[in-house]
Parts: sequence; structure tokens; C-alpha cells
Amino acid sequence: MAQDSKNKEKRFLRHWKFLYNLLSSFVRSKYNYSADICEEPGNFIVVSNHITKLDALFIAESFPEKHLHFVTDSKIFEHRVFSKILSFFLDPIPDGRFSGLSEMIRQCMQRIRNGGNVAVFAEGDKTRNGVTGEVLPYIGRLVKASGVKLITYRIEGAYFSLPTWADYRRNGKICGKIVGIYDSKDLKDLSADQINELIGNDIYENVWDNHIEEAELPKGKKIAKGIEKFLFLCPECGKIDTIKGVGNRIICDCGMKVSLKTDGSLDPSEPFENIFLWDKWQSERVKSGKFRHNDEYFSDTEFTLRHMENGRSDRVLCVGTISSYREYLKIGERVFSYSDICDMTTNDRTRINFAVDKDYYELTAVEPCCLRKYLVAWKCFSMGNQE
Repeated sequence: MAQDSKNKEKRFLRHWKFLYNLLSSFVRSKYNYSADICEEPGNFIVVSNHITKLDALFIAESFPEKHLHFVTDSKIFEHRVFSKILSFFLDPIPDGRFSGLSEMIRQCMQRIRNGGNVAVFAEGDKTRNGVTGEVLPYIGRLVKASGVKLITYRIEGAYFSLPTWADYRRNGKICGKIVGIYDSKDLKDLSADQINELIGNDIYENVWDNHIEEAELPKGKKIAKGIEKFLFLCPECGKIDTIKGVGNRIICDCGMKVSLKTDGSLDPSEPFENIFLWDKWQSERVKSGKFRHNDEYFSDTEFTLRHMENGRSDRVLCVGTISSYREYLKIGERVFSYSDICDMTTNDRTRINFAVDKDYYELTAVEPCCLRKYLVAWKCFSMGNQE
């Protein structure tokens, strides 16, 4: 059995090298990408920040001689034919945040015991605002339990080139950096929290701290297209979901207009210098309740609520309108207190996943809409975040 597993790892490495040689030049030229090359012997866990849906390709560029088992969105495993092909060639690991962490960690440990390497995104979600988020608590536990080296990895420049909300990419410079390589002996005396702190410091990027010269700004078209996935509250009329991106401008039904540059700055620069400050303001308004609403903060129609089991839907619970109130989320007649929801994520336009204790749920929209406001509400009103 052990020999079979090692033979599989050798097969995955052959597939990896073939795909690397096939795609490497394309990735570097298409996305103006450069990367450090890792020559570290032995097996390890790679922990990176997360900015775009292409981050796995970017990280892979640094490891031409080492196959990585990526922890990836469990949704891809619902496509049975595609997931079988992907598993045969590269053997990724389903993300267990909304299907069970213990099984995901077990699979990571199994790959490591077989001599493989694991790659995981520390935040779980792609950054929405250009600032690296908190490292998920289980990451430190996984690294400590693995007994192998830790490699911390930081992707830089991708937020302005490939914002998660944008409908069109921009031609900016992106680079991948190997920040730290830590032997398991160096980590042995650290707690899981200390390992998480070390990782957080290594992978942290705040794009708003970096000044970009005008000549070096990413080039692109229809820069504001898709901004309504990110910004949902108008600073002039105070209404929800009236923002939209048209060309290079952000406009509102009330007549508000502002131009957006590829570095996220706004013209005019009042009331906000950039979209990060706009986002900070709208989050504060949601928390305070200081915008136009009644008891219901905001809502969207035609959502389906499903209960999830092992990363797949096992039954439909209800179909109806999703509404956010200050203390709870309501879908049809089902009510979930924000203080009971222990984790939540969105895919920007059509899907929300959330967990209540060990029960996992998925909300899907018939029509795309801004789901980020529900994520903001949960972060504002969940246990420990309420005023």
C-alpha cells in the first residue's frame, strides 16, 4: 500500500512537470508574471496569501520540480467527470471549511506521509479589498502536526491586475516570492498560534501602502466594470445596490459619478481617495445602521438554501428571499442568528456558503447580485464583533 502511494506521487510529479513545461511560458507572458524558483529538498507545506482565482497557477511557477497538492474549492468536486480527471493528474484536496476540517486535514497528512507536498491559502478566501486577511486557525495546527518544512509564499501586484470584482483584467506586473523556509525543528517549540502569526507576517500585503508611479500603473479597459460586486452603498444617497460600473466610471441611480483608475484611486478624491476607503466607510455604516433602511437592512430575491454533506448538496431546505437584519439572516422562513454562524464566504455574485456548528449550508441565487454585503453584515454582527 505504501509503495502504491509512492508510485502515485511519482505519477503526479510526471504530470506536474508536463503541465509546467506546457503552461509556464504562457502564464508568465499572459499575466506579466515573474516568480522565485524553489530548490528546497524534501517535502513541505506551502502557505500563501490569496488574491485571484489563478493563484494556484502563480504559485506553481515557483515549483518546477515539486508537485503540490493544492487545497482547493470543494465545488469543483461536484463536477464528477472534471474532478476525476483533475484528481488523476494532480490530486488536489477538497477545502474542508464547509464540509469538515477533520477530513481535509486527514487528506493533507496522508499526502505528506506519502512523500507529497501540500499548498494551502492561509486566508481561505481571496482578498476583496487588497489587504491580506487573517490566517485561518487550523493552518498553524496543520503545519505543526505535519512535521515537515514550512514555505511561506507571497503573491504581489495581482490585486490591481486581477481584482476579484473586476470583469476585465489589467496588464500589470505580478510576482511570486518565497518569503521564508522554516525547518520543522524550528517550528517544534512554537504553538499553532505563533506559527499563524509567523505566517501572517510573511504573507501580508497591503496594496494601499505601495505608491505606484503613473507610468507604472496597470493598463486596462472598462476598469470599473463589475465594481458593484464590491461596493454596494452610495455615499451621496445612502441607498443599497444602486452602484454600478460603466466603462471607467462608478455611477449611482441618484446621479453620483466618479472615475476609477487602475490603482484603485478615485477622481474626484472626495469623499474617498480610493475604493479601500469607500469600502471601509460602507462597512462602518452597515455596523452602525446609518443608512436608509427599516428593520430589514437589505434583501435579494430568488435564493435556494441547501444543506451540504461532504461538500455536496444533500437536500433543498427552502426557496425564497434572503434578508439581513441586525442580528440574523433570514432565508424564506428559516432564520440563522449571526452569532451562531461560525464561518461564511461568497463567490461574489451567486453563492454564499456558511457554517453553523457542524452543519454546512449553501445559498445560491438565480440572478447574480452583490453578496458581499451579507459577508460584511456577518463580520459586523457575529459574536465578538457586535458593539
